[in-house]
Amino acid sequence: MKVKPFVIVLVFALVLRPLSRAQQSGQATLCDNESSPVAITSDTQGINFGPYLHTLTHHIRESWHLLIPDDARPPQNKRGCVVIEFKILKDGHVEGAGYRSSSGDQALDNAAFQAITVTTLPPLPTEYKGESINVRIRFLYNPPREAANEAEPPRSSGDALTYPLAPLVASDQGPSISASANPSGPTAEEIRLGTPVHTIDPIVPKGLHGKSAAAILGATMQMDGTLADLSALGGDQGFEETALDAVHQWRYTPATLNGKPVEAKVFIVFLLRHGEIKTSIEPDLPYPTKPRKPIEEQRASGELFGVVVDHVKPPKPIYEPNPDYSEPARAAKYQGTVVLGLIVGRDGTPADVWVVRKLGLGLDQKAVQAVRQWRFEPGLKDGEPVSVFANVEVGFHLY
Repeated sequence: MKVKPFVIVLVFALVLRPLSRAQQSGQATLCDNESSPVAITSDTQGINFGPYLHTLTHHIRESWHLLIPDDARPPQNKRGCVVIEFKILKDGHVEGAGYRSSSGDQALDNAAFQAITVTTLPPLPTEYKGESINVRIRFLYNPPREAANEAEPPRSSGDALTYPLAPLVASDQGPSISASANPSGPTAEEIRLGTPVHTIDPIVPKGLHGKSAAAILGATMQMDGTLADLSALGGDQGFEETALDAVHQWRYTPATLNGKPVEAKVFIVFLLRHGEIKTSIEPDLPYPTKPRKPIEEQRASGELFGVVVDHVKPPKPIYEPNPDYSEPARAAKYQGTVVLGLIVGRDGTPADVWVVRKLGLGLDQKAVQAVRQWRFEPGLKDGEPVSVFANVEVGFHLY
């Protein structure tokens, strides 16, 4: 695994293209809660794209929820609907993304647009012989609830792109993991996953008999022991589909945090080797996505300096343990780079670490855990140690 410290990451501004009159007239229909949130608008050649769209939506939703602007979060809870159309090429790359309808708010529109353009999308199904597909996706911010269900938080299927998915509400059933007081989220030692009550193995597709295969799923272990929000994250496509069917039938005892039942996001890994299936399940733990205190505030108060703009001698790494590989990423043979934000304190220790560009499959958490252990010769300004902000690339590569 390669580690490249202090890499400048460029942020591109997105400019909203004005809508045509035809587009404006179609907004009400496209933003109807009953309309499909994700749709293919080109010829599918008779291929079932259902599993692909489920996985696609999972990846985009994860990126989008990291980009939600503050105005759409409590207590403002700004509402809006954005519809974006784009083309997905065979290898998963996106082309021609554009707004089909706007929320009327630049920040809401940009968050939805970025969720599509910065996310690594899966390649198209191998059985599809076309060069690309055209996709339309609807993003809903804080849609109004039905009066009869006002006390209930909005529910989301795995294919919905709606914020909020599960707002914190008063409940005597225990908190969700997102309600933890720890700003970095609970650790693997703090949360205990439930134990199986009923599980079954996936059926091995005929085409995989005698072969090795893997299926990596994402899910939410609910407080009633069922697994919801199931999505295929990687592996062999036929095996992924039978794994999803099997896990729909699983039942567990609830996960707990500090002894209290919680909902827990999890990774489920199935490995097929020599005709046997080995299964593992581990928490998909939350990780910090922004500094504990805004960078601008720290710079304005003289607490923090930048290497270039403040003419600071950069910190020098003296201890850089490599991150571990997560089991879901290893099983999926998943590789790539996580970009972290890092503040190196005057004592040479990481004072704050957060994810700037995520990779997924547990690698973001592994990168944060590793960089928190790094040690530096501190940055110097006029010969004196100072706290310094930098971006760090942590690469994950299988050899």
